[in-house]
Amino acid sequence: MINSRGDTGKPARAFSARWTVHGLIAAAIMVSVPAASNAQDATGGPRDIVPSPSTATTPPASQATPSDQTQPAAQPAPSPAPQPNLPPAPQPTPNSPAQARPTPDSAAQGTNSQGVQVGQLSQVDVASIGTLSRAQGGLGVNMWSGTSRALIQELLPHVPTSSTSAAARDLTRRLLLTAASIPSPAQTMTPAALEKSSVAILKARVDNLLSAGQLASAADLLSRISSQVQDDSLARERADTALLTGHLQRACSQARDAARSANNPYWLKLLAYCRAISGDSGGAGLALDLLHDSGESDPVFQKLYDALPPNGKTPDKRRSGLIKSLPNPAPLYLSMLATINHTIPSNAIDHASPLVLSAIATAPNASPRLRAQAAEMAAAMGALPVSDLIKAYSAETFSDKQKSAAKAKAENRATDQAEARPLAMLYQLTLSESDPRERADLLRTVWNVARKVGAYEMIAKANLAATKSLPVSADLIGYSADIARALLVAGDRDQALAWYNMARSAAANQNIAAVRAVLDMWPLVQLSDVNRTQTWSPDVVNLWWRSQQVVSAEEKVSKANLLFSALDGLDYSISDKQWRRLLAPPLTAENFKTASPALIRDLASASKAHRVGETVTLALIALGKDPLKSASPALLGRIAQALKAVGLEDQARALILEIAVARGF
Repeated sequence: MINSRGDTGKPARAFSARWTVHGLIAAAIMVSVPAASNAQDATGGPRDIVPSPSTATTPPASQATPSDQTQPAAQPAPSPAPQPNLPPAPQPTPNSPAQARPTPDSAAQGTNSQGVQVGQLSQVDVASIGTLSRAQGGLGVNMWSGTSRALIQELLPHVPTSSTSAAARDLTRRLLLTAASIPSPAQTMTPAALEKSSVAILKARVDNLLSAGQLASAADLLSRISSQVQDDSLARERADTALLTGHLQRACSQARDAARSANNPYWLKLLAYCRAISGDSGGAGLALDLLHDSGESDPVFQKLYDALPPNGKTPDKRRSGLIKSLPNPAPLYLSMLATINHTIPSNAIDHASPLVLSAIATAPNASPRLRAQAAEMAAAMGALPVSDLIKAYSAETFSDKQKSAAKAKAENRATDQAEARPLAMLYQLTLSESDPRERADLLRTVWNVARKVGAYEMIAKANLAATKSLPVSADLIGYSADIARALLVAGDRDQALAWYNMARSAAANQNIAAVRAVLDMWPLVQLSDVNRTQTWSPDVVNLWWRSQQVVSAEEKVSKANLLFSALDGLDYSISDKQWRRLLAPPLTAENFKTASPALIRDLASASKAHRVGETVTLALIALGKDPLKSASPALLGRIAQALKAVGLEDQARALILEIAVARGF
C-alpha cells in the first residue's frame, strides 16, 4: 500500500471499516472554504553578482506591523464542534491579522535615521545604530525597553549563528539589524566605560552577522558606524566586508587609516596590496619591508602579490595553477585572486565559513561547479538567497545521462552529505519534465534527498516554481501531502491550501487515499494558520491521533508530544484526556538539549512584561544552533507562547512548522 507520502509501507491499521465509512459520510457534507493567506515569494528577487552593502533587505509585508501600538491578542471565537471526522474547512475571521495579534513594540515614537528616540538622547549611542526600521521588519525602536544595558551586553554574544532553522535565522537577522534605543547606563559608569560598552554591543551584533555569512547586512551596518569609533576589530571587519563586496578602494582607505596606528601584519598586507595596484611601487615595498620586519611569513600572500598586474588592471585572460590549494581563503586572498583573474581553487570550500562560501558562490572567477557547491552550502546555512542558488544550479551543464544517473542514485540508495550531491542535476531534470506525474515523482525524489542531507527547506524553496506548476488535481492525490508540505515550507500557503481543500473534496467522495492525505496535511495546515482562518476543534486532534496507528507507539507519542506542545503554546485547547494519552513510553527524552532554568524563567518574565528584544534573544539562545533536532517539545511550546505574547506569532508558527516537518510531519 502507498501512503500519502508515496512510501510503500504496512496497511493503515487506523482506518477500520466502520471509522472510515463514518468519516467519509460526514466529510461529504462538509463545505470547503478557501482560506486567505499572505503568500510570500520564497526565492526572493535577483541580486547582483557582488552583493551591495547599501541594499537593505526588506522582509515580507506580513512581518511588518502597521502600528507601533500594542493590543491584546484576540482569542478565536468558539464554534460548535464539527462532526469528528475530517478537519473542518477554513473559515474567515472577522478581524484582520493586525487586530488579532499584538504588535512587537509599544507606543509609536519618532525616530531619527539611526534609530534613536527623538528628544531622548543628546548624542547618538553607537550601540543603537541599525539598518531596519519597523516598516522594514525591525522589532521596534523600543525593543530593549525594560532590559538593562548590562544584560543586553551579556546576552548578545550568545545568540547562535547559522541556525539550522530559517525562521530562527530570520529572527536573528531582525534582532541584530533593528535600530533601537539602548537603555541608559548606571550613573556610576564613566564615559570611557560607556564607550567600551557601546562598542561591545555593536561588535557582538556585527560578529554574529559575519559568522552567519550575512555579508550585505553586515556591510550595511558597518557602513553606518562613524569613523570616530576606534576599534581595531571593527576596522578589520569593515575592510574584510569591503573586500568581499568588491569595494577595494574602501578597504584600502581603511588600511591607510589603520596602518598609521598599528603595525598589524593584516594591515601591512592590505596596504602593500593597495599600493601595488595603484602603481605606488615604493609605498608597496615599504609596507612589505615592515611586514618582513614583523616576522610574518605568508607564502600564499607573497605569490599573489608577485602576480599582481603592474597597472592594477585585471587581465582578461583567466589564469590558474599559481595557487593550487587554498581551503577557507581569507577575504584578502579572494580579492587578490579576483584582481589577477585566477581561478579559485576547488578546495576553497573545505571548512569554509558561511561568509567565504557566500562570496565564492557569486565569484566570477570560480568554476560553475564550485559556485554551485558553495551556493548549496551557503544557502543551507542561510548565508545566500535561494535566488542565487537557483542561478548557480542553472549555470551548471549536465548531460541527460548524468541527470538520469543522479536520479537513479537518489532513488536507490542513501545520499551522504560527504558525497557529491545530485541536487543541481535533479533541479534541472525536474524543470525539463513536462508530464505532471513524472514531475511530481521527480520532486518527491528531490525532497527525499534534501531530507537526508538536512536541506529540505532550502530545496523546497529552490524548487518552488516547479512545484507550483503542478495542476491541483485528484490525479495527483498520492502526491498531495508531499506537495502541500513543500509549499508550506517554501512560504506559499495559498497554493498549499488549494491542495488541502482538493484532498478534502476527494475524501468526501470516498477516496481513501484522500482521507489519509488530509490527515497527513492537517497538523501543518493548522500550525501555519497565521490568520486563524482554520476552524479549531479538539475532535480533529482525536481523529489525527487515531490515524497515527501506522507508526510505532513510541513515534506516535513523540509526534503527539511535539504537536500538542506547539498547539498549546499557540493557545489551542488540548484536553486533559488527550494529554493523558501521552503518559506512556517514552516518558523521558534524552536526545534533546535543555535550556537553563534561569533562562526559561526570564523568558517567561520578559514576554509577560513585553520586553521584545530580551524575549527574542532568550528564545534564540534557548533554541541553540540546531533547533530542528535539539529543541524539546516542552521548550518549543514555551518559546511559541513567549513569541506570541510579544506580537511575533507569525515567527513562532514558522519556527514550529520547520521543526514539525524535520521530525516527520
